Amino acid sequence: MTVKEKMESFYKMPIEKIILEIHWNGENSLESIAKKARVTRQAIKNYCDKSNIKVRSQKEALKISYTKGVNHWSYGMRKETSKIHAAHSERMTLNNPIKNTETQNKRAITIAKTFLEKMYPQELRFRDILNKLNIEYEMQKPIGPYNIDFYIPAENLCIEIDSTNKWGVARRKAATVKDLFLSGLNYKILRINKEKLKDELFTFDVLNRYNIVT
Repeated sequence: MTVKEKMESFYKMPIEKIILEIHWNGENSLESIAKKARVTRQAIKNYCDKSNIKVRSQKEALKISYTKGVNHWSYGMRKETSKIHAAHSERMTLNNPIKNTETQNKRAITIAKTFLEKMYPQELRFRDILNKLNIEYEMQKPIGPYNIDFYIPAENLCIEIDSTNKWGVARRKAATVKDLFLSGLNYKILRINKEKLKDELFTFDVLNRYNIVT
């Protein structure tokens, strides 16, 4: 079925009427209309553009969303001024799902897949060096709640490609916590400044010192 057929089958009216009555007059977003009919927003948008059916611009949609928000019972409430929001904030602080070990581990796996699809130039450069030396490695290996840029199984070594000269206090603290976690599991950790990867001799020297290549 086409997008038009799916929409009209679900809403029992022509698509032009759906857009006029539900989208415009009913102030429903294109996203919500599409979701109910099990089609994508972009598919409806493409059809409307080709058929010269006007839909709300992003600016117009945001304006309506803001107006609806003003009328919501919780609009303007903050944990500093609302007991309900203060209690909710405290509950989330104590029981935030992201603090759950299983959730953190699953998140690391998802992030690893994402990072592998879009690697940074310095990671590609280091990968090429390892390939040239026929070194066995894993990229974006999830270990607990963390992702490791490169893992060398033969040496149980975690290699992170960083830019430490631009780190702030919070980033350095997070890196320390990560290193302590890994070392507690008996992993060795090596951090290489990404700028120095441009010098292959430097990289070979580092790998040699860690017995990765001789």
